[in-house]
Amino acid sequence: MKTTPKLIIKHLFPLLLLMVFNNAHATATYKVHLTKNFNGANILAEPNKVNAPGSLTILKLRNFDKRTVKCKAIFDPRIEQEKSFTRQLEPNTKISIRYTTARTPNQLNIKLVCKPIGDLPPADAEVPAADTTVHASEIEAPKKTPNKDIFTVSKP
Repeated sequence: MKTTPKLIIKHLFPLLLLMVFNNAHATATYKVHLTKNFNGANILAEPNKVNAPGSLTILKLRNFDKRTVKCKAIFDPRIEQEKSFTRQLEPNTKISIRYTTARTPNQLNIKLVCKPIGDLPPADAEVPAADTTVHASEIEAPKKTPNKDIFTVSKP
């Protein structure tokens, strides 16, 4: 009777580990390639895969630029038609684009093109350097204050 539990543990435990290992890898993984073209805008783009039936990918966009930016994301799973999304990001905002497919792809290609709308605000534009030369006629002589004592305080 004592040999039966040992026999079960000895032979069935490796099978149990094999089943658990296969279930963990049963969810299909696929590569996500992100091609970016920001045209001088300061954008952060990051794709995330979500374990769900089929395929769910979330593309997170964050605009660090001081201009409004218009972005177009084209998702190409290579097993279905391409799908594109266009979003407009205001300065210092973030958005998420959710993309799903019916079947899990082998590879997902994302092409992201962002174009700034308008010019930089005047505060951020380049300002030409000013002439910093000082002429002798611009220097004033120090004024004397009669009947006033001057104290200098120094910290130890």
